[in-house]
Amino acid sequence: MTTQDHTAALRERFEAWFRDNYHGRLDRNMPDRSYNDPTAHMMWTAVTALAQPQQPKIDVEHLIRTVLPGWYICDPQAVADDLRRYFDAWEEPKAIAWKTTHKSVCPPITEDKAIADAWREAGYPVVELFGQPQQPAGWRDIETAPKNNKRPLYLARFDAEGRLVELDFDGSWEYWEESWEMQHINGYTWVSNNGIEDPTHWAYQDEPIPTTAPAAQGDERAAFKAWYVDRYGRKPDMGQGSTIGRWEAWQARAALARQQGGGDAAIPSWAPERIYLIETGEGVVWCDCPSPAPDIDQDDAVEYVRAARAQRAEGDGHE
Repeated sequence: MTTQDHTAALRERFEAWFRDNYHGRLDRNMPDRSYNDPTAHMMWTAVTALAQPQQPKIDVEHLIRTVLPGWYICDPQAVADDLRRYFDAWEEPKAIAWKTTHKSVCPPITEDKAIADAWREAGYPVVELFGQPQQPAGWRDIETAPKNNKRPLYLARFDAEGRLVELDFDGSWEYWEESWEMQHINGYTWVSNNGIEDPTHWAYQDEPIPTTAPAAQGDERAAFKAWYVDRYGRKPDMGQGSTIGRWEAWQARAALARQQGGGDAAIPSWAPERIYLIETGEGVVWCDCPSPAPDIDQDDAVEYVRAARAQRAEGDGHE
């Protein structure tokens, strides 16, 4: 496998990952410019650096924050985690033997790389031969995957050369089908947005607390993800609008608790109202984003909650 082949394989894997996770439009007609979408271009730059183990590791989160506006990628840390998880640990399959079709060579196969290099220097055509493909660290054979759906899984399918060709971000076992979930429609609801047939490997979705985040924020982030998985049965997409609102409410609640406990955390004026809206399911309010979530206006919702609480307090005889 040449450097060009390796780049092509990495690009193919990246396209599938980006398409499944971020639904970006890839520019296949301009290979020299990679991708015209700024998000995809930034991620591809990060991936090509992460895939070179001999190169110094770049600060992916810093790259994301520098290249894109803050509202475009709402959670750079989550994107950086994804990039590291799927591309940093990947290992290219290594050749175990080499074969030449030149008629003067006998035998035409060798397991000695020095001999294969000598064939190349002599101008002979050389083909690399691979044994069992290597797989990214952390992936396990699908036969060993748990089927109790207690912990969220990633499901993956590797091709014969060990390249990741499909990935399901919310894998689960379908008891009624006696198989891993596949992409299909159940009434009007997608059972899986990116289900795959015949996965070959699996891994847990559990993530360590980000080392770049402050300890308190990292603890809250992990607690929020655990709560989300328990309540909704899937890993939260930290870049999705509804998840952003819930995460902001969670942080506001944590800050309020710290302040009530004697801490000096600053509480935004909208915090109690936002928490109320999220917990009652009346809506999700965005903050620091260019537009509100559908069917709800942040200022109107906050004022409505404040007025309703004041009216109830007055009716109860409270000030």
